[in-house]
Amino acid sequence: MKQVFLLAHQNWPCRLLFFATLLACAATGSAQGLYKTYYSPAIDAGVGYDVGQLPNGNYRVAANSDVANGTDIALRHRILDINPAGDVVDSLQGVFPVRTFWLRDMTFLQPAQDFISADSVMKFIRLSPQYDTLWTQTITVPEGLILMEWVQADIDAGGNIWVAGVWLSFNGNETRLILLKFTPEGEIAWQKTYPTDQPDDMISEVTVRFGFTPDNGCILKQVVNAGTQVIRFDASGQIVWKKTVPINSSYAEMAVSADARSLILGFQEVLCLDAGGNTLFQYSLGTGPFQTEAAISTADGGWAVMNKIFVQSISHPYTFKLSASGQVVWSRIYDIPWFKTKAGHENTNRELLWAGGGPTLLRTDSAGVLFKNHLAGHLAYDENLDCAVQPAETGIPGWVLKLESAGATQYTVADSSGYYYFAEADTGQQTLTPIAQNYLWQACSPSFTSYIHPDSSNLTVPLDAPIRSLSDCPVMTIDLATPRLRRCFDNPYAVHICNYGNQTATNAYVEVFLPPHLLLQSVSLPYTQDGLKLTIPLGDVAAFDCRDVQLIVRPDCDSTELGEALCVSAHVFPDSICAPPPGWSGALIEVSAACDGDSVRFEIHNTGTAPTSQALDFIVIDDHVMTLQGDFTLAAGAIRQEAFPADGSTWRLQAEQEPNAPGATLPSVAVEGCATGGGLFNTGYVVQWPNENGSPFWARDCHEVIGAFDPNTKQAAPLGVDDERWIKPNTPIEYLIEFQNTGTDTAFTVVLRDTLAPGLDPATLRPGAGSHPYTWNLSGANVLTFRFDHILLPDSNTNEPASHGFMQFWVQQYPDLPDGAEIENRAGIYFDFNLPVITNTVLHTVGRDFIPTVSTRQPLAGRRGFFSVYPNPAQAVAAVLWRDSAPSEGHFTLFDALGRSVWSGLSSGKSVEIRRGAWPAGVYWLQWTGVDGLAWGERVVWR
Repeated sequence: MKQVFLLAHQNWPCRLLFFATLLACAATGSAQGLYKTYYSPAIDAGVGYDVGQLPNGNYRVAANSDVANGTDIALRHRILDINPAGDVVDSLQGVFPVRTFWLRDMTFLQPAQDFISADSVMKFIRLSPQYDTLWTQTITVPEGLILMEWVQADIDAGGNIWVAGVWLSFNGNETRLILLKFTPEGEIAWQKTYPTDQPDDMISEVTVRFGFTPDNGCILKQVVNAGTQVIRFDASGQIVWKKTVPINSSYAEMAVSADARSLILGFQEVLCLDAGGNTLFQYSLGTGPFQTEAAISTADGGWAVMNKIFVQSISHPYTFKLSASGQVVWSRIYDIPWFKTKAGHENTNRELLWAGGGPTLLRTDSAGVLFKNHLAGHLAYDENLDCAVQPAETGIPGWVLKLESAGATQYTVADSSGYYYFAEADTGQQTLTPIAQNYLWQACSPSFTSYIHPDSSNLTVPLDAPIRSLSDCPVMTIDLATPRLRRCFDNPYAVHICNYGNQTATNAYVEVFLPPHLLLQSVSLPYTQDGLKLTIPLGDVAAFDCRDVQLIVRPDCDSTELGEALCVSAHVFPDSICAPPPGWSGALIEVSAACDGDSVRFEIHNTGTAPTSQALDFIVIDDHVMTLQGDFTLAAGAIRQEAFPADGSTWRLQAEQEPNAPGATLPSVAVEGCATGGGLFNTGYVVQWPNENGSPFWARDCHEVIGAFDPNTKQAAPLGVDDERWIKPNTPIEYLIEFQNTGTDTAFTVVLRDTLAPGLDPATLRPGAGSHPYTWNLSGANVLTFRFDHILLPDSNTNEPASHGFMQFWVQQYPDLPDGAEIENRAGIYFDFNLPVITNTVLHTVGRDFIPTVSTRQPLAGRRGFFSVYPNPAQAVAAVLWRDSAPSEGHFTLFDALGRSVWSGLSSGKSVEIRRGAWPAGVYWLQWTGVDGLAWGERVVWR
């Protein structure tokens, strides 16, 4: 995809008022607040379970996968030690075969059975941080049970481990609370069972929570048919008092103070009891899109409460402070994503720490303030060249801006008038860098600086960014996107065109080229058609303006196969490069390919105005094997051609781009389905690699034809090679998020939120084609948000074809990531006020030498056909037959799909026999190498 621009967020005055009066926003930093997500899809630690301060001043944050419908037992745990600057200094990750408790002394307690059913003898195992067994203990619970579920474990000040569980009788009409207490050595201190007040009262197991009291007892709450019950136990497990309180605390947490007061959280209210169980106060949040999540007992006798609130369909943290008497001291809403927290902590500095899902760490001061100052400004076209923004100068929308302060980096996007706003500015030096959209623009200064005094509070610092143009002209960009090509069905294709320049593009138009078997059904704008080429007039496209075209296409039922790749190309006009990028010679490399009778023909074309400045490399890949590697130099307008047999392989040519040229850095083109006589051909290789011809005015989108598909998914192009999804370093990734309203009513707003993987550079992000009009923004260090306001997306039962939508964007890797670096990304999809739908995780692995190589000598196009393999495909035995006389010296090597040698042998006589070992079915490559180093090869297919 080329760099694509779209108008950004809300208008400036409304946005400023909203953030200045409502939101205290967040970024990574240590001088004031801290907000940071430590996200690992491989661990899937989705709930913030615990947070605290260590003796050395660092913080410990724990999260688990919360697979037990709200209980504290989990299969997956992630525990991090984090310094006050927010950096991880140590970590522990655990994945267990059954649900396991994490304890605050870094050990684990594991019930040996998961969801115990119809068994009264049960085992507990205590494990070290290295998962070694510390002790094992067997207990017996009352007979007659059908289900025993353990719901919470905690370790008290004396090192004793308390465990709470719920027993369900065999007839299903009786429940009992069970408490266990193990000594530090694993002996059973006591075990007690507590029946409900009424025989038919049923305990909801996910509501059981307890916290320790100063006398080493505990206060526990549970929900039964009659309501919420709060029980105080002494250190021996005897009931001190028991109260039924008027609060709905299903799935909610609780907190216990140092003087044995307790705060019970309801869905949208809290209730405080004194040490004797008497009600001190009850506070209601009212009605609205929020709910309580966790609470902290503060040193001043009050309570800090964490809630989640939906602001514009996104879940944010909402905290408030209550005094000991229940008066509201302050309340804060933060403009950051937040989900699933169970724990908070007040540290020695009276700062408030909260653990969110991911895990995520949020630190505020004692008044709940995350960051006290703000930075705002105007990104504008400096038309009078005075390096200052004048009121009448045109704002530049849609640019990414980077703010660096106190070692932290965060981003935002200029809105439709060029205004931008950081609601999370730290104190100290502020460095603002506008990210230029293309070679035409240049900031008056590489960065703009300001300073916020350490004692500043609620200060909005103005910092404008004047931008100059190096030449006056339009600069057109284009993007193509479709979520799928479903065979025999209508599929949407979106074409997104923008003018990045400072002048109007007059009489602009776009040409779209369809493959033969993709049948056009409709186009959203008037067009003309010449064979497979569509010409769509756009009229005049003003500077900073964008146009969208929607096509409906259908893969032909009769002539396409599942798995076959179909590619659509588009070319936008005007297509002149009016100002050369710095350091560019003028050469521009574009690649093309065609299936021509018995050959696949590639062309490397220098479409620029100057010769290449140096020898540039190219390679040719046959399915998954590199068969040719060479270099080229081309005069302006010159063409280099390569031809290969039409044998059903997927042939690909990749060429190096001229340094600093405005086009794709690695032009790459593939041909699939080219087989002499219409024979069988291989599929699955086209989408593994980028598909870009090299021109900044062209876009190419390839998809495999599919049958059934899943909605609410994330895709990536290139797909990557093999199971590891290998891609080269510095290869841009184009992500596409597809969503579908599978609910029961119209969705009025859809929001896509994507926290970019650490290996992706947010400064390079460019939004692309989408199914509906959208706005977008960056926030924090790497949080990308797309909003579809007033989308009116019907539900799938009412109108299935119209219930779908999609969004595509392009982002670069950070430069030169090391081999083996993994890039994992997924997104959350928010339909109105519903909880997010989380997409699949997309994986890429960065590598340099993952392509099996047959030969690096050229020319190798004629190196096939020197011998043949029969039968091919083969099952058990294959014979190698020389076309002419057998060479006297040389040897054979058989490579599998990963380039590993699985067999070798000397050439002897007229034929050589290969007996299949325990090799799996698939495509292999047989290479013969002579004593002079020259090689010939043929593909071998084992059934």
